[in-house]
Amino acid sequence: MVCMVIGIIVLVIWGIVFKAPIEEPANPARTPNPSKAPWYFLGLQEMLVYFDPWLAGVVFPSLIIVGLMAIPYLDTNPRGNGYFTFRERRVE
Repeated sequence: MVCMVIGIIVLVIWGIVFKAPIEEPANPARTPNPSKAPWYFLGLQEMLVYFDPWLAGVVFPSLIIVGLMAIPYLDTNPRGNGYFTFRERRVE
C-alpha cells in the first residue's frame, strides 16, 4: 500500500514537472498521409491491399474465426487424452 501511494505521488510530481509534448488539436479535415489503422488492424489493412475488399474484409476473417472456434472439436487422438493419463501409461 505504501509503495502504491509513493508511486502515485512520484507520477503526479513527474507529470507536473515535465510537460508532455501535446500536439495541435485534431482536425478531421486533415488526416496524416497515409492514414493507418491501429496495430491490431494492420493485418486486415494489409490484406485489403492485395485482395478484393469482400474477401479481405469479410470472407478471410470469418474463415479464421470459424477455424479457431473449431479447433477444440477436432479430435486428432481418438485413443485418449495423452501420455499423462493413467490408462495411456505403460506399467513397467
